[in-house]
Amino acid sequence: MLLFSAVLANLSEIARISRSYGSEKYYIIFFSVLSAFVLLWIVMYLLELKKTPAAGKSTKVVVPLFTQLCQAHELSAEQSRLLAAMTEQAGLQPPETIFIDPSLWTHCLEEYKQNRESLLEVMQKLFGSARVLRWFPDYECKPDCE
Repeated sequence: MLLFSAVLANLSEIARISRSYGSEKYYIIFFSVLSAFVLLWIVMYLLELKKTPAAGKSTKVVVPLFTQLCQAHELSAEQSRLLAAMTEQAGLQPPETIFIDPSLWTHCLEEYKQNRESLLEVMQKLFGSARVLRWFPDYECKPDCE
């Protein structure tokens, strides 16, 4: 019986303590902590959102090197198209090397026979009359291309 009364005493003590858990003070503390965590999560989310660029926003536009070189040498759209077609048909990889080495033009012009005169004008614009005449002595240089 002594054990039974000890258990009842412990149960009544537990019941007395547990009644205070439902008080308004604990609800206020619980929701304050919960609100702080939610606020912290929102701030972290907004900071992360600000760091990463949005998918809809355009970032830096990447222009191919071949196009950049054509623009830098002030080639017209038609000249750029002809040059790109010639390098593609000749299988020149990367095609940008056509701007560096004039010796590549002989092979490319053998492979791409259309518009030879127009392409030689482009070559003259890129490398000058002396280089064009060195590789293609039969070409008549245009004075306005230099």
